[in-house]
Amino acid sequence: NAVGGSALSQWVPDYTPKEVAEKYKWGIGNLYKPLQAQIASIRKLHPEAKMLAFLWLQGETDAFDDTSAIYKDNLARLVTNVRKDCGSQEMLAVIAEPAKSSDGVFAGIAAYTKEDRNSVLVQTKDLSGGGRSNLHFNAKGYDELGKRFAKAISGKIK
Repeated sequence: NAVGGSALSQWVPDYTPKEVAEKYKWGIGNLYKPLQAQIASIRKLHPEAKMLAFLWLQGETDAFDDTSAIYKDNLARLVTNVRKDCGSQEMLAVIAEPAKSSDGVFAGIAAYTKEDRNSVLVQTKDLSGGGRSNLHFNAKGYDELGKRFAKAISGKIK
């Protein structure tokens, strides 16, 4: 359910503090509802299926000092919400570093994945950036990122 240029606040209905998201006019939780509807649809169509992993790559938009300082706690809220909606509090969360962001976002992601035993950090600082803004990976970088996501999942799910 990818949406380019989105802020973490748009994916977290219980994002706090709300004033930060309001300051940047990003919205709060507006992108989570479509994701939640997709999860519900999958669960209805396949009630016996078990969702094994949630993959997350985001953070460029949250590179401001006030947003990066609260990134970890709001990432935790997002993962908790996804796990609840998927019906699996033990579901693996595979969190990748964004191509570019602030030290606060990188630290928040690292701290979250260190604290949550059902999460894995996918490091990306060595991957190639590209494009006009150099904010995102180039094709070679995305190819390697996909391989790292797969390796992270296969290393945790048996």
